[in-house]
Amino acid sequence: MTRELPGDLKAIMVLPVCGGAGTTTIAVNLAVELAQARQDHSVCLIDLNLQYGNVATYLGLATNARIVDAYRGIDTLDSDAFDMCLRSPMPNLHVFSDPGEILPVDGIGPRHLQRIIRLARSKADLVVVDLPHQVLDWSGAAFDLASVILTPALLDVRSAQNLAKLQELIRSEGLPASKFHCLLNRAPLRRSKLWEDARTRFEKDNEFGVFKTLPEGGEPVSMACNAGVPLGTHAPGNPFRLALSELAAEILTRAGPRELPATEAG
Repeated sequence: MTRELPGDLKAIMVLPVCGGAGTTTIAVNLAVELAQARQDHSVCLIDLNLQYGNVATYLGLATNARIVDAYRGIDTLDSDAFDMCLRSPMPNLHVFSDPGEILPVDGIGPRHLQRIIRLARSKADLVVVDLPHQVLDWSGAAFDLASVILTPALLDVRSAQNLAKLQELIRSEGLPASKFHCLLNRAPLRRSKLWEDARTRFEKDNEFGVFKTLPEGGEPVSMACNAGVPLGTHAPGNPFRLALSELAAEILTRAGPRELPATEAG
């Protein structure tokens, strides 16, 4: 099943369908590749894991106390306060990281999410959002705001089962199924016939198909994350990094224009 990205991309949500699928690693390094690919194109990376977010860790960023304050006063969060929350570890990349302490997963609602995404869109050409491994009250709003939803999965039974649950939710709630694009992560560099047969069955049984197959990056990937360094800096020739670079290039060909700055996100 061949799928293509939609046009006018503005917000890219990354939603795990199982633990350990590499979602935050993908979100962080995809955002880095997008930011570095074009000097005239900025990216805002948002960590919406309100309890155990790792975006800041993977980029070597210190905890920003202003973010927990932003969540506590999110009804009045404006452009100036949002800007104070951002960190820029490299040119063209702005990061709104996790709050640095455990907050209730239902601590925000749909209108709060809309406020955050709208403020991010006024700051950057593209927004990349690392979503939690849960479907929450505000998840529907996230899906509506997304231009595309990348769903990292592994070639195993739990990923297949969880994708089936997600697809059933999409049908029952009338959510936009066309936005969901499955990333099959950690594919072996040498693929046996047994693996290829399993992938064919996985794609056949999955309504999303497989949008991209990302190769196993091995130990350098975890080493880069632990060191707080982007994979493109730590191991630029890594096959996983090269696959994300290609995905970033494809996304940039379909990126939409930045929204006009807003002083208040209603």
